[in-house]
Amino acid sequence: MYHIRDGLDHLRRGLRRLGDGETTDGVLVVTLEALSGAQKAADSIPVPGLDIIFELLHDILEKAQTSRANRKALRELREELSKLYTHLDNVKGSVDTRLQQYSLASLERKELTEGLPRAQPLMSRVELLQRQPQRRDLRKICNQADKLGHGSWFSRWFFSEADDKLLKEMKVRMSEACNRFQYVRSLEHATVFMSLTGTYRRKRAEQADARVLEQLSPGLDASFRAAINEMKSHYLKDTRKELFEDLHAWIDGRTDQLRNKRVVFLRGEAGIGKSTVATELCRRLQDTNVLGASFFFTRGAQKLDSTELFFPTIAVQLATLQPSLRPHIVAAARKYLQAGKVQRMQFAYEELLQKPLSTVSKNHPPFVIVVDALDECTQQAAKLVPEFLQYLLTCATSCSTSLRILILSRPEMHYVREVLDAPEFRNSVKTLVLSSPRYAASAHGDIRALIVKKLNDHEWSKKWSVGRPEVVKQLTDRSNGVFIYAETATNFLLNEPNNLDERLDLILSIETPIGFSNLDMLYLTVLETAFPKKDRYPPEEKRMRQVLGYIACLREQGGGFTPRTLEYLTGMSVEHSMSILNKLRSVVHFEFNNPDARFRVVHLTFREFLLSQSSPDPFHVTLTAVHGQLAVHCMTILLIYAKLPGWNPGPELQACQESSQRAPGKDRPFPFHVWYAVTHLEEHKRLAGTMPRESIVESFETMIRLKPLEHWMSRPIHGEAAQGSVTADVKRQHPL
Repeated sequence: MYHIRDGLDHLRRGLRRLGDGETTDGVLVVTLEALSGAQKAADSIPVPGLDIIFELLHDILEKAQTSRANRKALRELREELSKLYTHLDNVKGSVDTRLQQYSLASLERKELTEGLPRAQPLMSRVELLQRQPQRRDLRKICNQADKLGHGSWFSRWFFSEADDKLLKEMKVRMSEACNRFQYVRSLEHATVFMSLTGTYRRKRAEQADARVLEQLSPGLDASFRAAINEMKSHYLKDTRKELFEDLHAWIDGRTDQLRNKRVVFLRGEAGIGKSTVATELCRRLQDTNVLGASFFFTRGAQKLDSTELFFPTIAVQLATLQPSLRPHIVAAARKYLQAGKVQRMQFAYEELLQKPLSTVSKNHPPFVIVVDALDECTQQAAKLVPEFLQYLLTCATSCSTSLRILILSRPEMHYVREVLDAPEFRNSVKTLVLSSPRYAASAHGDIRALIVKKLNDHEWSKKWSVGRPEVVKQLTDRSNGVFIYAETATNFLLNEPNNLDERLDLILSIETPIGFSNLDMLYLTVLETAFPKKDRYPPEEKRMRQVLGYIACLREQGGGFTPRTLEYLTGMSVEHSMSILNKLRSVVHFEFNNPDARFRVVHLTFREFLLSQSSPDPFHVTLTAVHGQLAVHCMTILLIYAKLPGWNPGPELQACQESSQRAPGKDRPFPFHVWYAVTHLEEHKRLAGTMPRESIVESFETMIRLKPLEHWMSRPIHGEAAQGSVTADVKRQHPL
């Protein structure tokens, strides 16, 4: 393949021969051949614009070949061509030298070769070459060359004097054009190339850093942006104004009351909107680059209801959201990982958070760590939560003056209060109470706005509420500052468009006995209305109990369950589960009659109601019994899959267990219910306590009776003999 070096060397030899006195025609022929070859090979180095230069020079010299000008004029033209050659040769040499630092097959060389033509300032120079006046200068020279003598030898001899004059003008224009092509000078020292090299080196370093951070196994569902926190993001614009004003003033240091407080503890009852506030604040802070990290504890979600992942997750998010901290955290993570991925909380705190944050400059802008739902951290809470808080508050008070920490929780447990009141933290922590007069007054108006918005979502409900203007006030008063009460009550109304008056009267007639909350009684009313006693036939009641149990005890990671995936896990048919879920849409998010729609509680308090003693039979869910059933279902699924011919879960399931918050995607060869069984079996067994062996066989036989074995598989097993073999193996492994 003709290389650009050959073309340039050929051009240099031709120009030298021209200067040494060889005939004009002969030298021009040689030079034209060189330029033609160089033009074809211009793409052999990634320098934009060379093809344009060679094309125009070739045209100029081709036309000059026909003239009979004197040697002096041609020599002067040669000098200008030599200048251009020098520029091109420097470009070629600079690029070639640097590309030779990498092997031909290396990824770096490929990226540099592809990236150089797109780099700035090269792209801007190419644009200049492609448009007026730069290209016009060489084009004018080409037009002048058209006037050079042509035709017979006599004509060329006759016009030689005019050709001499034209060549001199062409020399002047060539000089001007060459001066305009100064873009190559910026390449003589390879500044652009060096910039690209630096860019790709930084890219490689960033990829290496990302791999280090990934090894920390952060909680992927812990961030405020995670899908599992979707229900917490329904913020109504222009609500909670006073609270957000106070929080922003605290972060910016604009309030005397909170100026020296590194930690704010925001306390409020269940359903009052704490998580919605946390989510909205995180969104605002991320938009202004002030968010450092967020961790949303979630009761019942594996590894999100414990402190195990907290410090690794916070470290990874800080490295992502606060670039100035990234190199310090990555260096700390490399050292930390040398001792293993899973370590005690003390070492995770000291090495991943305390040491990196100790390097933060005093002039660093403020950044905030948001910790939501501390009360939902339930795994060994009495032991681990105080230790966790000790580390977190120590970090806030000693590591960096730029760090702010916001913690949101229900009224704190005694062991939390003891830490907050400790002498070393007392002056650094400020507790804000959502039920205080300053915030409660605005909450009343915010709840009213929420009710109005929901009623106005439909023309029929809007028309009804206009005809009964007292409705909004009645529901607002009933809510008593609890947002989830207002949302649930409004959902309850809107789910029966033909019975709005009847349902409103039902809500207003609810009486709250001592020991019960208004919200508990609303939940009970919803359930009794959805499943009236007269319609609770034994099969229907059994299915209702099962679905309520699944709502209370299934884990929501990995996207959550649908009626279809619930059928694959438990054997309950899509039709039966949908018939129950359709009636629960006041308290459960579910798209009516859609077997592939996820279902999840509107608020955690409904799940708590089902599990509490406030929930009477038949709505009460016995935690250990349901977890036992789910453990049996998970065990059954794994027993079925273990008998697939040639099926070996191997590294895929192991990776699935290590990253239990990631549901299977296109790269995982097993379906959701299998992933769930693998990642949650041990948890369901632990929460169930004892699990009778006969339940496993009974569950297995029930599932096989309801559906053929291939229904539960990712690939079919044919024949009754195969199914019988699997059943026998199950009984043999778990004898009664």
